[in-house]
Amino acid sequence: MRTLLPLIALVLAGCLPKAPVPPPQYEDPSRAPSGVAGLEAGIGYAIELQTVTDEEYAELTRAAGQRRVKEDTLQRYILVAVDRGDINEAARVLLSRAYLSPRDEGPTSDAFGLVLGHLQWETCADLAREFLLKAAVPGVFLVRALCQERAGNPEGATENLLAAHKLMPIELDALERFADTIRERGAAGQIDPGPRDLYDQMMVDVSKRGMLDRLFVQHLMGIFDTAVPVGTLRVGGISDSDVQAVILSRAKSYRYCQESLAHANRKLDKPLAGEGRAQFTIGPLGQVQEIKWTTESWSEHPAGAQLTQCLTTELQRLQFPAPRFGRPRLAAYTFRYGS
Repeated sequence: MRTLLPLIALVLAGCLPKAPVPPPQYEDPSRAPSGVAGLEAGIGYAIELQTVTDEEYAELTRAAGQRRVKEDTLQRYILVAVDRGDINEAARVLLSRAYLSPRDEGPTSDAFGLVLGHLQWETCADLAREFLLKAAVPGVFLVRALCQERAGNPEGATENLLAAHKLMPIELDALERFADTIRERGAAGQIDPGPRDLYDQMMVDVSKRGMLDRLFVQHLMGIFDTAVPVGTLRVGGISDSDVQAVILSRAKSYRYCQESLAHANRKLDKPLAGEGRAQFTIGPLGQVQEIKWTTESWSEHPAGAQLTQCLTTELQRLQFPAPRFGRPRLAAYTFRYGS
């Protein structure tokens, strides 16, 4: 009988639940491919820009200031400049390009789109004042009105809104809409998107006006419709579907986080189940920044904190394309595990 005990123990061990096998990506600090060709190209471009040296950046800066700069060079310069915190300098480079054709709103929209996207309100107001000394463009007055309100100068905002109306009349109900919304959405920090129906109405209000007016509406409402042209440069860009595809590229690792911890704690009566919602920022060159958990409901399981940490580690390994003009983009994902 004693000789059968090891055999019985071996058989019983074979009946126990086996520990899950980690997927290859789980301990790999490099990213997992999304499988989407265009998305992969954007990710590769962002990764390449992360390796630009100081000497290469100095050369990019010199080339970007040339009169006949290539568009790709200008795009590279802007994204690297934003990543390095040189937003105001990059905006001035774009504005010098706009000065070559001040009535062409495309280059002007590029310059103001950069500072608006990075919440540089005082810089925006100053650059708009400088530009208006060279050319009185209605859309620049609207942009300056928004920037002055968010910089804490409501009187200046009203003056510029009326100046835009005087230069190119705005329907009175539309003018009132703009004035009310500028006041209501005058906070200096990041603001949640406004009502879509109001955004749509404002886009109708400016439908016969210029590109800068559309840029004004997008930043006023915090709704950025990629189908609406608000500039000439394609500097980065990432869609909601791109964000989802990148997040899901590590789906097997998220599943392993839960399965491995559930297996290690299988003797407990409590299942490792529930949901958690993570919010994070996509940085100028597609890096994941500032992960925060707004919900952590793992049924008060002892391994709940370990699950959160495991998922955080996997999210930190994600790599996205660069957002438009390197503007930090908020993203979120909810993890759900059944009992």
